[in-house]
Amino acid sequence: MFAKFTSQSERDTAVNLLRKAHLTEGDQKVWANIDMPFQERMLRTFVFGAKRVMIDEWKFPKLGLWADPVTGILWNGDDIIVTAMIQDSRLQLQYGDGWETFVTDVHYPEWNALITEINTKLKNVPTKGIGKKGKSTKAPS
Repeated sequence: MFAKFTSQSERDTAVNLLRKAHLTEGDQKVWANIDMPFQERMLRTFVFGAKRVMIDEWKFPKLGLWADPVTGILWNGDDIIVTAMIQDSRLQLQYGDGWETFVTDVHYPEWNALITEINTKLKNVPTKGIGKKGKSTKAPS
């Protein structure tokens, strides 16, 4: 569900109230976030998704990993694993020393699947949203 507010202050108050209420719908937690531009959401999705792959699939210790969704950097301790950015509707990655060989190893398909998922979403993003007749306007290929 999306809600539009008359002011930023009104929006922030509503989001904070929903967060503090700890509401549930059935067994699902109800959550609220302030909407971000699509590319910022995709960068955030990649950084936290990459962290999740390293914790869940590759058994890295959670406390050793740090993800910064604003800068697009994922660290393991003091080592930069990857710096991500979005340019020309594609996820661009710069790896820290020695990490590219590890994370792109064929025995770890989860990393490449995450990159493919993000790039597919970036390629198919509507540029103008939904029109009056319910048809989205896609970016030219």
